[in-house]
This record gives sequence, C-alpha cells and structure tokens, in this order.
Amino acid sequence: MTASVNLTDPGEPSGWFSDVRVLECTIGVSTPLTGRVLSDLGADVVRLESRAKLDVNRTRLTRRTDWRDVPAQESFGLLHEANAGKRSATIDLKTEGGRELFGSLVDRADVLIQNFVPGWLERLGLSVTVLRERNPRLIVLSASCSGQDGPGSRQRAYAPVMTALAGVEGLIGYEDGVVLGTMSSALADLNAAYVGAYAVLSALLRQRRTGQGVHLDLSQTESATQLVGEALVEWQLTGVVPGPKGNAGMTPAPWHLIPCEQSATGWVGVARAADADGTGDIGQDALAVLDSLAADGGPTAVADYCHDHGYDYCSVAPSPPGLFSGTGGTADPGLAQLVKHPFLGGLAVTSLPWRFDGLQPSLSGASPLLGEDTADVLADFLGLDAAAIEPYDAQGALQ
Repeated sequence: MTASVNLTDPGEPSGWFSDVRVLECTIGVSTPLTGRVLSDLGADVVRLESRAKLDVNRTRLTRRTDWRDVPAQESFGLLHEANAGKRSATIDLKTEGGRELFGSLVDRADVLIQNFVPGWLERLGLSVTVLRERNPRLIVLSASCSGQDGPGSRQRAYAPVMTALAGVEGLIGYEDGVVLGTMSSALADLNAAYVGAYAVLSALLRQRRTGQGVHLDLSQTESATQLVGEALVEWQLTGVVPGPKGNAGMTPAPWHLIPCEQSATGWVGVARAADADGTGDIGQDALAVLDSLAADGGPTAVADYCHDHGYDYCSVAPSPPGLFSGTGGTADPGLAQLVKHPFLGGLAVTSLPWRFDGLQPSLSGASPLLGEDTADVLADFLGLDAAAIEPYDAQGALQ
C-alpha cells in the first residue's frame, strides 16, 4: 500500500514530503532537477540507474582540474547539482529480473519521473498504462522534446534543440540579423525542470484529495516557449516574425554595454527610459561620462550616476559568485549549501531559490554514488533481504 501524501505538515519545508516515494528513471538535467525539488522538500527520491547505460552526466569528463582523481562517473559538476539528496539503485530493465523489480518498486511508489525516448517503456512491456493499472495512485511525469506522440515525438531532447524549436535562439543576436543564440546555457532544461516540478506538486495535491494518479505528458519545447512570451505577442500584433534586436529592449531606447575593466563585475548595462513619444537614448556626452566612471570608479560610480540622472542600470556579471557565498540555513541568504561527498569533500550545491516563511529547505546530502543504495532501496520498498536479492544479482538484474 502506498504512502499517503501529507501537504499540511507545519514543520520544516525539507520535511513536508517525507512520506512521498519518488522513482526517477532519468538522464541529463531537466527531469533530474524536477526530482531535486521534491527531494529538497523531503521526498524519498530514488534514482534507478543502470551500468549498462549510464546517465550522460556520469560519462562526461570533469571540468575541474582538482577532481581528476575522482572516479569519472562521479566527477561531472551537473551530476551533483541535479541529484543532491537522492538515493541511487542500479537495475537493468533489459533483464527479466530487472523488469520484475521495477514493476514491484512502481507498485509502492507515489511518483515516477521518466524521460525515456517515447515508446521505450512500451517496448519493455512497461507502458504508463500498464504501470498505472498496477498502481492507480501513481503519478507519472513523462518528459520529452515534444510530447509522447505526434510528429516531433522522436526528436532528441537536447536543450539547444528545444530552445531553437521554441524560437529562443533566433531572438538573441545583433540587430543586423546575425543570430548568436544561447546554446551553452541549457535554458530549455532548466525551465522544464520547474515546469515539471509544478506539475508533479499539483498532481500530488489531487492524489491526496482523490487517491488517483495521473499521467503528465511534458513537452519541454512547449515549456520553452514561455521564454519568448513578448516575441509571441509582438508576432500576434504585427504579423512580423521577430528576430535579433541587438541591445534593444521592448522600447526603441537601446541598452549600452559599458566595460568595467577594473572590476570583477565585467560589464554594466545602461539605458534611458523612453520618452512620452516612445523614443529616447543616452546622449554621447553622458556615454563619455559613463565610460570614464566605469574605468575609474567601477560599477558603483556608474550606479550612482544612473540613479542621479534617471537611467536604468544593471550589472552584466561574468558569473554570480555572490549568490554562492553562503552555506545555507535560515540565517544566510546565499544560494548554495555545503554537503559532504565521499570523494569531493565539502561541495557547494545550489539550493532552491525559495524561502518558506524565511526558511530555506536543507539538503539531506550530496548526490549518491552509482548504485550505492540498491540493497537499502530493495529492502525499504520490497522487504527483500540479502538472500532474496542475491538471485537477481546473479542474473545481472542489478547492473
């Protein structure tokens, strides 16, 4: 019998979902981050992995030179960001025993998160329909590029592909039409992660009220269209497909990027609010003053000048080190918390960007080592001891 969902616990936010069991069959970043949100709120999130086909974030090489002695499958930074606080169990679904164990685990789960290629579960005889017939309370989040069926369902769901299909990449570039895009930022993955979390949390509320599960079919490309809302409205109003506008905003007044060579901030962006007739720009004399202030006084001097003259101002930092200065907890507004990893020691991991009555959810631990919790998960979910597990291990089902 599956656990009930408690959404009224007045305690710490990191314990709100302590009675929720989540199985996660995912690779990459987007859907693992959905599981991370649930884990940070207290859910028991178990990553079902396989040594036969590793998560891509267990096969990528580390980008930190001081991590070179760390096992490759534990060394990629995004692995730790996406999976902190979870457990890892290894099951090979291509084996009969692996499929048997998977079905039994699903029977006792509240949520299943998966981003297999559409149709793969069906080929294993483990379709969402079959799984929900076995466990009517089950919430299944299926994330893919363009949904589980239709002409785009077979498209590989890489983040740059999805932002390109959603129109994001075509909006970022120079005003002469040269497209630059944001291919390295994985915006589609990060955006879909929170869309998925919102959908699962909504489904958990419904599950608590009705006892029924639901299949959530998440198109990550459609989710990414939220990032181009203004461009969609512009197209609807004018009939013209928007393109790159360089440093221009939604008004004719452009943003000017001014380098601060003596500052770690990097650049500052300055613009003048549009006049009543919809035009307006910073004059050449003011730009000369701003260039001088940026060179000699840095971003603080520029900010003071902009404040005194009614200009809009923002920092364009090369990285956000200030956001990661904290170690978590209720007294520190920093975005990162320190967790202990067996190979990496103290590791800073991004926290949820929310506070609940001033409280920050506390991470329960670092990302799990590959398969380190297999025996514990099979014992907790299925009551299997070492003797009962051994036959599955012998046939390769736990790889």
